[in-house]
Amino acid sequence: MADHANAKRLRMLGVILGCIFVALSCAMCIVHALSPRRVMLSPVTLKERLQMLEARYEKLERAFTGDENLIEMGALARLKLDKARLMLESRSWWWSEGEISKALDEAELTLNAWEAKRDILKDASGLVERAYFSPADCSAQPYWVYVPKGYKPTSKHPLVVFLHGYDPSINKANPWLLTEDVYRIADKHNFIILQPHGRKNTDFINIGEQDVLIALERTMAHYSVDEDRVFLLGVSMGGYGAYIIALHHPHKFAAVAAIAARRYHFLWGELDQTTLVPPRAFVLMAENPYMLAENAINLPILIMHGEEDLLVPVANAFLMSKRLASFGCPVRVEILRKESHWIYFDSALFEKVFSWFEGKRRQPFPKRVVYHTFTTAYNQAYWITIHQLKEWCKRATVRASVLADGRVFVNTSNVARLTLDIRPELVAPAKKVNVIVNGASIMKGDLEKPTIVTYGGSQQAGELAKVHNLCGPVWHAYMSNFIIAYGTNDGAGECEAKAKQLADEWVEFSDGVAKVIRDRDVTEEQIKRYNIIAVGGPNENSFVRLIADKLPVQFLDGGYRVGKHEVTRKTLGKEVGIVLVYPNPLNQSRYVVIYDGVLWGSGLPINHKFDTLPDFVIFTEDHETDGANEIVCGGFFDTHWQVDENLIWCKLRKCQGKLLQTAP
Repeated sequence: MADHANAKRLRMLGVILGCIFVALSCAMCIVHALSPRRVMLSPVTLKERLQMLEARYEKLERAFTGDENLIEMGALARLKLDKARLMLESRSWWWSEGEISKALDEAELTLNAWEAKRDILKDASGLVERAYFSPADCSAQPYWVYVPKGYKPTSKHPLVVFLHGYDPSINKANPWLLTEDVYRIADKHNFIILQPHGRKNTDFINIGEQDVLIALERTMAHYSVDEDRVFLLGVSMGGYGAYIIALHHPHKFAAVAAIAARRYHFLWGELDQTTLVPPRAFVLMAENPYMLAENAINLPILIMHGEEDLLVPVANAFLMSKRLASFGCPVRVEILRKESHWIYFDSALFEKVFSWFEGKRRQPFPKRVVYHTFTTAYNQAYWITIHQLKEWCKRATVRASVLADGRVFVNTSNVARLTLDIRPELVAPAKKVNVIVNGASIMKGDLEKPTIVTYGGSQQAGELAKVHNLCGPVWHAYMSNFIIAYGTNDGAGECEAKAKQLADEWVEFSDGVAKVIRDRDVTEEQIKRYNIIAVGGPNENSFVRLIADKLPVQFLDGGYRVGKHEVTRKTLGKEVGIVLVYPNPLNQSRYVVIYDGVLWGSGLPINHKFDTLPDFVIFTEDHETDGANEIVCGGFFDTHWQVDENLIWCKLRKCQGKLLQTAP
């Protein structure tokens, strides 16, 4: 009886609390509706004004010619319009008509400046919103620069790049920005702060990483930045981003601070690497800070973590710091007693980090360099650039050291071709140089000026190779200009729907845009300039039909064949699909990506639909534990874009892929 009475009381309490919640919600809506700022303009008027401003923008865009700064004025105008449209289309009580009207006022002001060819941001101080046009989808992408009160264009200033945490509510109109308390700390240290958007919640990998690097490049072009005092600071998701961007590009930064950060991608959302099929797991290997830790041999790293962090356990800090220290990397770890994950909302933490940054400087030409990579997409550290690997799905490593007598020793593993930027300041005080790669001297003599030294064979004309700008996997095709072309033959309606869904997913994921056209509207100029994301196989898509015999996949009735592996609806008893990336046979400097059959990723969260696809996957409509489609066969092409059975994993043939098996 007592249990029944308690249950009854709990149900009553639940009803009462529910009623209170509804009443409060209604009260908030009434108060907001009566707010003076909501009687300024009607929604129709706001929408019409936005349309007028967008028409004016398009007219100016067609007529525009000018320098880079004025192009950014155009990007800023486009951004302001995007923000206003987001506010209008959200249909939420969150945005008042007054706020939307203000966004439109800002858009109009920026359009006026663009039309007058006037840079209104030239002398702006405090928090400055800027934008650039993305080289991937031509969208206007924002970044914010805090200019400290003590900034002088005639002096060189330190720069802190701040990477935000995960927040599903952020977008261009609602960004994650630092507080006034942190800006006061920046004033104290006279630090410029760059806050990239990172394309929302991308983990700052792939398109998110590109966003950070472009924002950094543009900030250094606009402001007087000391390039030897550029620091990287990330919190939570941004802490992981700080690790991976710094380890991909160690030569760009003087020091790094990772706050409440996970040490590798698989830990997010309890995603266990062992649950992923090898092709997907290997894609993320290139984004794994733990495996690339030794790249920080010249890069000081500060790790801060709350002792009682339940979201990203404190073990991440201990294990990553131990890993870095084992390689002799300069690392410092601070565990905050009795603190949770949210330590980065305390501005005092930024004072500690900024104070730690003080006095640290980048080494542009260090005497010792170690660089690991799993792909030519990330291929440079200081004075070393890797151009080609010997084998795909194997780690490539370069270890280099410079002695006082001018001898430069370079030892490589799995590197087919590299270049060395040998400069007098690298070998000083020596005047002569002897470059020895894998035991063989390849350059010897006086060094009077910078010299580029090449080791390994060169790519032959017409030869396919996985080089920096054309190495796969699928996500890489979304890093430069792309268009989505859907088939208009058999099943045209289904292809169009899939193409629009794919475009919508890209827009939601990246805060970007995606152009969708018909297959028969693809022009020679577009083949020259764009990666083609083709939806539909050769029966549906005329563009795919044009190149089908030059692709490493055969399109069968209800299925596909790659190498020795054939997967069809008949053999599995269910529908299948394929995603494949390959150099476009009509322009081998660009990609073609083909989506056919079942559309990939219906069960994946929006921020993970693009990031774990290898060079190709054949899959069913069923789902794995993380929501990805059940992969039946998948893998990578070799370093010359050829089918290699060692790089293919197949469930049907119980083929594990030798190189994929041995990958760490």
